[in-house]
Amino acid sequence: RRGLLALVLLGAAIIPGRASSQTAARCAGARCSGPGSVLWSARLTGSWLAEPGFTGTVPASGDAYAASAGNLAVLGVGVTVTGYDAQTGHFRWQSMLTGLPPDATIVSIRAWPSTIAVGVSAPAGQSGPSRAEVVLSAATGHQLRTYAAAYYGGAVWASRAATVIVGRRAVVSYANATGRVLWQRPTGAAAQTWTASGQYLYVPVTSDGYLVS
Repeated sequence: RRGLLALVLLGAAIIPGRASSQTAARCAGARCSGPGSVLWSARLTGSWLAEPGFTGTVPASGDAYAASAGNLAVLGVGVTVTGYDAQTGHFRWQSMLTGLPPDATIVSIRAWPSTIAVGVSAPAGQSGPSRAEVVLSAATGHQLRTYAAAYYGGAVWASRAATVIVGRRAVVSYANATGRVLWQRPTGAAAQTWTASGQYLYVPVTSDGYLVS
């Protein structure tokens, strides 16, 4: 996820300060046609620092998360998600997430052709679930639905119609239009590791969860 951020969105170093995300500079010439070449670069919103070494350009506070699906590249920082055309870098939309606990921040972002799923975590001690998954329309950035999720869980598959969430005690499929549960499979109280492969989701059900000695 962060590799895409470095290769696609951060082709040029960005100095500290506020930046606009409305324009993108396309790469031209022979140096842009090889594998791993920068297709375009765009100024990003918020305050960013050009750090030395492998860290590169990073937000002044918190972390940045990126994902891509279809012809859309998305970047999440703080509680703001921005969509870009993956081929040209043209700005498409920007969404400020709402209905979140105070000081909540983005901790993951996953993309599918019609849907973006943004994992959001609240600071320790806040009431309610420690992590929520906010589902956005990939076409408009409109916020469709918010679901409770396990801290290391969240959305593992999503479409315009439904989203599958790894929750604290079960894997649950929800209807995005209504929030209704379509199906669920219990996994127990222990936090479980998981992996998705093609059309399949693999979740071990053990008393120790992801904790191993």
